[in-house]
Amino acid sequence: TERGVATPPPDCPRRTHAAFLDEAARQGLSVLVGIPMPIEMWHLSNRRGAHASLVSWWESVLEETARDLGSHPATLGFVLMNELDDAFNAFPGAAAPNPSGTPETDFFYGSAVKYARLVKRAAPGKLVGWALHDIPQWLGFASRASPRSPDGASLVAGQTYLAQISGAFDYFGFNTYQTSPAGLQAVMGSAGGGVIAGGGLSYGAPGIADQIKPLLLTEIGWAHSGVTAGVADAGSEAGFTHAGVAAFASEEEVAQRAALVLRAAYLEHSRLMLGTFYFEFCDEWWKARSHTARDDDEDAFGLFGRRRSAGRPIEDALWIDGAGPKLPLDELVPYSLLLQAIKDMIGSLTPPPPPSPSPRPPPLPPPPTPSPSAPYPKPPPPPPPPPPSPPPSPPPPWPPPPSPPPSPPPPSPPPSPPPPSP
Repeated sequence: TERGVATPPPDCPRRTHAAFLDEAARQGLSVLVGIPMPIEMWHLSNRRGAHASLVSWWESVLEETARDLGSHPATLGFVLMNELDDAFNAFPGAAAPNPSGTPETDFFYGSAVKYARLVKRAAPGKLVGWALHDIPQWLGFASRASPRSPDGASLVAGQTYLAQISGAFDYFGFNTYQTSPAGLQAVMGSAGGGVIAGGGLSYGAPGIADQIKPLLLTEIGWAHSGVTAGVADAGSEAGFTHAGVAAFASEEEVAQRAALVLRAAYLEHSRLMLGTFYFEFCDEWWKARSHTARDDDEDAFGLFGRRRSAGRPIEDALWIDGAGPKLPLDELVPYSLLLQAIKDMIGSLTPPPPPSPSPRPPPLPPPPTPSPSAPYPKPPPPPPPPPPSPPPSPPPPWPPPPSPPPSPPPPSPPPSPPPPSP
């Protein structure tokens, strides 16, 4: 409501997305579900003015969504928040040697831990994380700062913010629009110990390796409108932002860039990489200020474009007030060069499947069953075995034994005594 009071009607329909998830499962696709909780759930200054029912409403929606969608086989996991990591709430004073926690950072990181635990209870076995800008200052701050006033439930004393969210998350997601492997190295690499000016750290910094979860590139892509948006965002102060990134002039240039940077992400940072989500499926043509020209970088990030169907002119209205889109719907047009470049890049990283085993020869037919009227003759019995041969005589010993010595001659009789004298 206008006062921020969340009072849904009793017949508020529940959006289960069952048809979409069923089709994703049939196509072999996994879905990372984004839950767009409002800023009041993450920033303390906004929470202070929010109605209590708004908070309870969104917490119940978070739990219900995780429970309903978490049971579907196509659901890979959940993204709790997207790009609400501004300096005031996520990394104040990051450049200081010893940054300190604040009530705002306690609330920001405490919400991350609280909602990650809630989702994991409701959807066990599914991945939980967030999607931040590719700003290295948050990581440098969170790895050194500890809660100022821990509540003992979401946050505890004596541990850094990074240690505590690492214990609750399954992955760290970030949105990046780097245009070169060197730019990606500054976000994910370990050169120079991963230390970045302004108090930042890269995800590959050796000093925090035991606290870094696998990385999901929750957005990565390049515009081919030839137009550069000049709107700064939270990351502009650090030089890591998609605002102001130069758009490429042609689809061919984007195809080459996509193959180069994505290949570097997977090969040079394989220890950290969990996967990527390309931004985006279709051009956001409705953001252009003219129907006939691309004049905004977010008008041209798609893997597909669109064209008017049934001969409708490009200036024809998109919508009929109160009735929805004007029919027939616009047609999707694939950017074939870009799609093929990404397909080839992924194919080069995937090992070829093992060769199929050679087909086995058909089994031999069984022997014919003999007819009862003409039985097979029985084979003759085998001849009896020959009697065993006597064992051979043992050979004479060698060398032969010596002959016995000859017997000595018998002794001679003693001589007879002479006769007596007369």
